[in-house]
Amino acid sequence: MSSKQNSLPDSDVPDAVIHGLLGQGLGYEDWKSRLKNQGYGNFWNESLKNIIIKKEFEYFKTEILSLKAEPNEAKGGKDVPKTNSSESILKRLQGLEWAKGKPNEKAQRMQERRLLGKDAK
Repeated sequence: MSSKQNSLPDSDVPDAVIHGLLGQGLGYEDWKSRLKNQGYGNFWNESLKNIIIKKEFEYFKTEILSLKAEPNEAKGGKDVPKTNSSESILKRLQGLEWAKGKPNEKAQRMQERRLLGKDAK
């Protein structure tokens, strides 16, 4: 079996390499660096970036849906973001402060390999 058969479509980087880096909170420059360290430095392009974006979404999809279904716990007026809003969920997955009075989860998420990349939108 050739290495291309083990790769994602339109990518010369094996699927296993990408999956091995998911959940570590990598930004795009971090992805480039890590892939370069594994011998795939010449393969970074928009197509690979889009594959990574898709894989990150798939990796976090179940958690996103679960967080979206949680009740809004925000106290305050309309200027206070909902705790189950897309913005709050994104911040939470990135380990950032996501709601007033809620703890930062970055260290825990990193340990569990459930940290979303800092460039995700």
